[in-house]
Amino acid sequence: MKEKKWLLIGGLYLTLFLWIGVGSGLGKVELGGEIRIRSTGVNNSDYDDEIADYSAFSTQRTRVHFRGDLAKNVLFDLGVQSNGYWGGSSFSGVGDDYGEEKEFLNSGTLYLENAYLKFIQVEKKPIDVFVGRQPICYGDGLVLDDSNYGFDALRAIWRLPGNLEWEALTIKGRESSKLIRKENGDAGAELESWKYVAEDKDADVYGTVFRWLPIRRKIEAYFIYEVDKATDTLTFKDKYFYGLRLEEKMKEGIDYRIEFIMKQSDKLKGAFDYDGCALHAGIVGYAHTRILGAVNAKVEYFQSTGSGDKQDEKNFDPAYARTSNNFGEYYFGEYYSEVSSEMSNKKITNFGVSISPLKKTNISLNYYIFNSWSKTISGARDIGEELDAVLFYRYSPQVKLRLVYAVFLPGEASVSEGTSASKILGEILVCF
Repeated sequence: MKEKKWLLIGGLYLTLFLWIGVGSGLGKVELGGEIRIRSTGVNNSDYDDEIADYSAFSTQRTRVHFRGDLAKNVLFDLGVQSNGYWGGSSFSGVGDDYGEEKEFLNSGTLYLENAYLKFIQVEKKPIDVFVGRQPICYGDGLVLDDSNYGFDALRAIWRLPGNLEWEALTIKGRESSKLIRKENGDAGAELESWKYVAEDKDADVYGTVFRWLPIRRKIEAYFIYEVDKATDTLTFKDKYFYGLRLEEKMKEGIDYRIEFIMKQSDKLKGAFDYDGCALHAGIVGYAHTRILGAVNAKVEYFQSTGSGDKQDEKNFDPAYARTSNNFGEYYFGEYYSEVSSEMSNKKITNFGVSISPLKKTNISLNYYIFNSWSKTISGARDIGEELDAVLFYRYSPQVKLRLVYAVFLPGEASVSEGTSASKILGEILVCF
């Protein structure tokens, strides 16, 4: 943590020095940010047991960014983030596992979200280079997404003829004292609480992406290689991910996207063998009516291989994928994402509709069906169903309000089948 602190202070002083020392050469400069406060109540926060419980807590996230032109064809971006948590006896109602993370988030330490330089058209060639801590997301973030926390990376994008791009990157994915879950010595041991694991070494990520960007269409083919140097080989292993993604905006008011990913581990011998995969597909139709305003309807499907055993090689378990937590966003159900962050062993179907009957107001309903990819011990796959209702109100361009109510009904694969769980969330977002 001391290294992070000094890195943050050094970055701030460096930016201030550059601003003052070469201020006359600076171009456009932008200072902005946001403050988000959430209050959440979760009933039966562990849907997969027979014990009824309730947790209520509040969170805040403050983000400030400072970006602009440092010199000709050189842009800079500096962003910091601070998170806080108060109320309730457990983090997200999940239990004591998050006790140390809660303490870390309440420590008052600023988090360096972004601190990078962008060099445009290096040596007058169609190449852009990004150096430093930066936001990175491929596709829907199923394999690689910084989740608004930034990656320490070196990245280059080559713009080629025919609307083609080639991107290459390297990421220092995990530093030696990061807050992570660590396995005990035995392969079948239970996970310990969150803690700082100072003895683990660094982990690196290498990747390359090819893009074709014709009008209203985007095709991506990418390769991600997670190289882990940790001494704890039970938790982390070298992994290879091959992804293909297609999205298109059609003239008829329909958008669609589909992404397929294959995973290989370092134990496989054959070039075409794989031990995990994932699929994410969705289609959205939209129109504008006099009474309901803007109307959107969508269908999404997500599937990933795996089992209940965390050591199963068939688990689709990228280490740097998009995360769902109190300080990020919720991607597969407001309630379910609150209590479960596992990406492997899932089959999720989502039907959603949203309308805007009043100016500045949007109402949306989302229905989720959750199943496991492999059968549980009882032979069932039905995890449960969820219905989310969301009311969004844009008071002004700077102030936005959101109210969420979610109901979850556990299925046959859950211990608490027949009971119900729910969540209510109120949020205010102030931008400046």
